[in-house]
Amino acid sequence: MAGNYYDTYIVTGATGYIGSMLVRRILSEGSNVALVVRNLSKAEKIFDNEIGKANIKIFVSDVTDPDGMKSAAKEIAHDKKIKNAALIHAASETKSKYMLDNPAETLDTIILGTRNVLEMMRSCDGKIKSMVHLSSMEAYGIVSLPEGERAGEEMLGMIDMTSPRSSYPLGKRTAEFYCMLYAKEFGVPVKVARLAQVFGAGVPSDDSRAFAQFARAAMTGEDIVLETSGESMGNYCSIDEAIDAIMLILREGKNGETYNVVNEENTMRVRDMARVALDTLGTGAGRVITNVGNGKANVYAPNTKLMMSGKKLAALGFSPRKSLADMYRDLARDKKTSNPTS
Repeated sequence: MAGNYYDTYIVTGATGYIGSMLVRRILSEGSNVALVVRNLSKAEKIFDNEIGKANIKIFVSDVTDPDGMKSAAKEIAHDKKIKNAALIHAASETKSKYMLDNPAETLDTIILGTRNVLEMMRSCDGKIKSMVHLSSMEAYGIVSLPEGERAGEEMLGMIDMTSPRSSYPLGKRTAEFYCMLYAKEFGVPVKVARLAQVFGAGVPSDDSRAFAQFARAAMTGEDIVLETSGESMGNYCSIDEAIDAIMLILREGKNGETYNVVNEENTMRVRDMARVALDTLGTGAGRVITNVGNGKANVYAPNTKLMMSGKKLAALGFSPRKSLADMYRDLARDKKTSNPTS
């Protein structure tokens, strides 16, 4: 568990969904948390109940700003309360429309941000004992494997270099490479968690990703309308079990290595995942409708038959049990998914 292994956890991207859930888990288990955030007012709003407590501290810096990150590193190095620390780098853009409209900024946040965080690791006088960089299954690109074969961490595919949307998968793959280089060249104790789609409790009401849209439609008795064919394969893991995996990788992962975080039992086509949402949260009478050709498909990642392998992380002891239906029930139980606005 997080609370009795490291004294302090430093978290970048703490105002995002995964980052904020990580922070709450860590605080609940009794460890100190240092947040590196770009937007102080957003952090104060999200962690309103925690701000001012002795075991939480905030450093304000954009991870893409090398001077700001150097300043944060200096403060951390000289802060006597921060010791035996671990770092979780969760700062990244996750909205597909932003990636499409701001591809250069998306790439900079991932690549420059990760390098600046790695440099911060190097300059904290050994206070940070382990780091996990949160990557994405999109780093795979388009993988061609025989039907039913699962992709290990090394089985990377093609990324379309003509598409602005590729800024995200290319950035994630390059950031993973940076982590490996810093581990091998500089001895930085960094590992990579390559995450499947993660959700469950705590999903913000304004989340626009497909799983959240499906949940809202199911809960309000509407049909689910797909803007793609829905044939793309999805890989999923519950938020609480993904956090378990991240903590496990921090403790037991090998420096410079990448670990898939996935529940293999939850691998299925997007259209089938939509059906699970309807059957779990609705009456079961809703339909899954495809609306291909509406001009919106380019917002999403390209179709993929990717089936992630969880074998490498399982060897460290990871054994996820929550089904996709469990994940949707957790999401609904938390009552943070709002009704659709249009």
